[in-house]
Amino acid sequence: MNYLKKKVNQLEYFESVAITALVLLSFYLGGAIHQVFLKAIALLFLCFIATGVIILIERLKDTKTAFKKGINGEQKVWNVLQGLAPHFVFFKNLTDGPGTADIDFLVIGPNGLFAIEAKEVTGKIEYDARNKEITVNGFLQNYLSQARREARWAQERIGASFGITFVRPILVFTAPGTRLLVNNKVDLVEILRLEDLEKFLRGAEPSPVLSTEKQNDVVRKVSDMLNLKELPQRFAPKSISKFSLGEKSRFR
Repeated sequence: MNYLKKKVNQLEYFESVAITALVLLSFYLGGAIHQVFLKAIALLFLCFIATGVIILIERLKDTKTAFKKGINGEQKVWNVLQGLAPHFVFFKNLTDGPGTADIDFLVIGPNGLFAIEAKEVTGKIEYDARNKEITVNGFLQNYLSQARREARWAQERIGASFGITFVRPILVFTAPGTRLLVNNKVDLVEILRLEDLEKFLRGAEPSPVLSTEKQNDVVRKVSDMLNLKELPQRFAPKSISKFSLGEKSRFR
């Protein structure tokens, strides 16, 4: 969540810098050039640059909107996971760095490990059998492959140390009014609406059953991998919240 906020702030800063530079350039060209012909050439040059800046800013707005939707969707999932204490612990934004898996939420509970990917998209969600992927309003996405890749990464980096052979991938659609026209499970990925997430996590068939001791061991391992100085106190929602704040978590 803080990672997405940082990206939004960076985009807004870039927009401000681009607009300021354009204004300063226009003043400079207007004052430094006195010949009419050269001023006309400078004006055309300025118009060309201005058009490019406007196009770039519009594209940045689209990117910024997508980031803000991501923040909103992750906040909704965060709120649901907070209500799962005392029996579940979650970590936020786990990654090995750029170009690697980026798990929105890793949930550790008595019935196994879950890798959750949140999507704040609106419209009609369908399954494209030919491409074996999700479509949003007819446009092909990579949501299923992304969810499986992140769950596999969590299993290899975390679960394997405890004999856990499967981390369950979950794809959660968080926007209200989304038309989810797919089965609840496709190619090993659980596909849920936000309102169904808590019920699913609490009632999911164990894969495998994790004792409290083993859950604590998993939490400790992830904490060590993140170089965290303080473990979250189990069964304490406030400490879990504090633990899960901060920027994108990166394994060392």
